[in-house]
Amino acid sequence: ISRLFERCLICCYYYAEFWMRYVRWSESRGLSVRSILQRALSALPHRPEIILDMALLEEAEGNSDKARELYLSLREKIPGHIEALVKYSAFERRQGNSEEADKLWQQAHATSLSTKNPSTPYITITYADHLSLLPHPPIDRIRQMYETTLTHFGQYVGLWLSYLDFEIRLAGPTATDHIKNLFKRTQEDSTTLTLEEKKDLKLRWRDYAINAYTD
Repeated sequence: ISRLFERCLICCYYYAEFWMRYVRWSESRGLSVRSILQRALSALPHRPEIILDMALLEEAEGNSDKARELYLSLREKIPGHIEALVKYSAFERRQGNSEEADKLWQQAHATSLSTKNPSTPYITITYADHLSLLPHPPIDRIRQMYETTLTHFGQYVGLWLSYLDFEIRLAGPTATDHIKNLFKRTQEDSTTLTLEEKKDLKLRWRDYAINAYTD
């Protein structure tokens, strides 16, 4: 089959999807993919999926500096690329550079908010999850981040759900005024949620209240 892939590259040389399929097939057979990825990078030096795969390979083989160079080059070529942000920050955490990873998320969140980028809710949720996993999560900072994002993106029900889940995890089985008020805010006329979304959130509150008061 490898010969078939090589023959197909004659006409698919500039198709990233085909290169990645070749890489995945080779990985599934336990074959080395370095030469394939190097050739793919030569053909398509700006394709993020190829650069990210090469960075993961360099890290796996102990070449952390080379992996970092690839992540940084991608962020320079495509500023604001979300997958690059997620994978680069995870890489820095694995390297023991938690402060650098946090700095990356802070900058991304601030930039997306200032430009009202549609990816802001996703960045907020992912960053909040990252902070929540710290040994001593900065609770007030996470709350402020949610509140600031909701000011501009209150129409995203996923953002409300993430905020609510964060508070519920903190409170445990005992209901708190903060959680009650948060649920109440989702039902106000001033929110830009749809009626169906408000209904779903109301059901979420009912399920939470039943569990909170019966545990």
